[in-house]
Amino acid sequence: KGSMTAMTFDSANKVVYAGGRNPMGGDALIYRCDASNPSRKSCDKADDWTASAIRKPADETYRTTSALVFDSANKVVYAGVSALKGFSEDIIIYRCDTSTSCDELRDWEVSYQVMNKRSNAGVAFALSYLAFDPANKVVYGG
Repeated sequence: KGSMTAMTFDSANKVVYAGGRNPMGGDALIYRCDASNPSRKSCDKADDWTASAIRKPADETYRTTSALVFDSANKVVYAGVSALKGFSEDIIIYRCDTSTSCDELRDWEVSYQVMNKRSNAGVAFALSYLAFDPANKVVYGG
């Protein structure tokens, strides 16, 4: 089982998203539960969720979905992914327009990417949070 590190709610479509990493393969995972489905009253069973894997290339150690946020103005979900590669940690922000189902890899596209080197102290910088500012229609990451 993987660990979950992020969660957001798409209030327009009543969909819950949770993100984390698959410890067996090292791929970043994004789980989706459609809470608007009348046959489901909650998202408390494994069968309620579908998973998309953001596959790691062979030269990376792992990828983790470390942050998720819903942009209510544009109806887009953003996923912040940290990718460990050798001695650097890349930050990749994927986006998915919720007019798609956001439950397949092809639904997600790279919105922003930065190659991030470790500091002199050997500390890797990673993306921990995403936030949406509805007044200015901007997504912030840190």
